[in-house]
Amino acid sequence: MSVQETVNNEPWRLRQGQPATILDPAWSGPQDLCGGTVDWEGGSRWWFCTKCGYCGSATVTAHSTAVHPVDDITAAIQTFMDKRLSAGLDFDVAKNQLLFVAAAAIKYAATLPAGQVGQYVRDHVVLR
Repeated sequence: MSVQETVNNEPWRLRQGQPATILDPAWSGPQDLCGGTVDWEGGSRWWFCTKCGYCGSATVTAHSTAVHPVDDITAAIQTFMDKRLSAGLDFDVAKNQLLFVAAAAIKYAATLPAGQVGQYVRDHVVLR
């Protein structure tokens, strides 16, 4: 599979869904650069980091670490619950809000071809 095909199916390798600027309300501060070694795919502009799995097509290979979906969901759940509980919301109500949002997003993402999940996130979640 080419790097392009990989990122179509695994958009987190491009850090899609991660806040990119301080203007994004999910921003939690600047991210450290990875520092891993990149391997260029022959015959294309694409490359991938052998350390974190990030993929890119720009000539500049400096990048923040790709966030694995397991790590991302864990952090997202913690952030969501922390914010709701600090606002005084009951734990069970906060948990059910979390599950409601996750179910709606998953249900509609399931209707798309696998290669369009990144576009779904860009269209519905990420601040532009």
